[in-house]
Amino acid sequence: MRLSKDLILIGALAIFVILFLRQCESASRAEAEIIRNKNNAAALLDTVRNYRTKDGMYAAEIRGLELTLDEVKKDLKFEKNRPPKTIVQVETQIIEKIVKVPELINDTIIVDNGVTYTSAMKVSDSQTWGKSSRVVSVSVPYKVDGLNLVTGSATIDLKQNIWLEASLSQDKKTKEVFVNVKSDYPGTQFNNLKGIKIADSETKGFKMSMRKSLGIGASIGVGTNGQSFFPYIGVGLNYSPKFLQF
Repeated sequence: MRLSKDLILIGALAIFVILFLRQCESASRAEAEIIRNKNNAAALLDTVRNYRTKDGMYAAEIRGLELTLDEVKKDLKFEKNRPPKTIVQVETQIIEKIVKVPELINDTIIVDNGVTYTSAMKVSDSQTWGKSSRVVSVSVPYKVDGLNLVTGSATIDLKQNIWLEASLSQDKKTKEVFVNVKSDYPGTQFNNLKGIKIADSETKGFKMSMRKSLGIGASIGVGTNGQSFFPYIGVGLNYSPKFLQF
């Protein structure tokens, strides 16, 4: 009789602990949702801040959004049974000024729109900055017709290798999401940035959905032989309903 009362007491205590933990988790989720909505409202009003880093990088920052899957289902694609990904969109503008003395080339036959030119002005330049590089060449055919300089269509060859790094970060205290981008390409200006982080509640729910209720693993607990209780450590078949997992 005493043993039955002890088992009932242990069972009731276990249920109380589980319900208490679930209540705490529910309250924590509600608080997190309030903070998320507040931060998203600030992010929607935020603007891009361009700046130079200490090592000379062209960088920018803006607040990002933390959204649920329902809120981004039109913009976000993810594979079944795989965790969703974040989104970072970047729009840049390159403002670059190249100053070079043109090279004059004679005895060059160029036919443009039926007009024959015997000379050309050419400018070429190549630069490398860290991980970025640029090669440009410009050729303009021309001829002198009396006192007039007649030019043809310019040919511009431009090859750019622009290194760009984009990342999302989240302040541990305020839970604000920030989009950070940088490039070593001179004259880079970031006009528009957009970053979306999937809400932690969504990723946690996904991980929970992937858990198994039945499995084999190590276990630690308390057992009974009908007369007394004793601790045990072993390997066995475990069953844990998903509604009891947290």
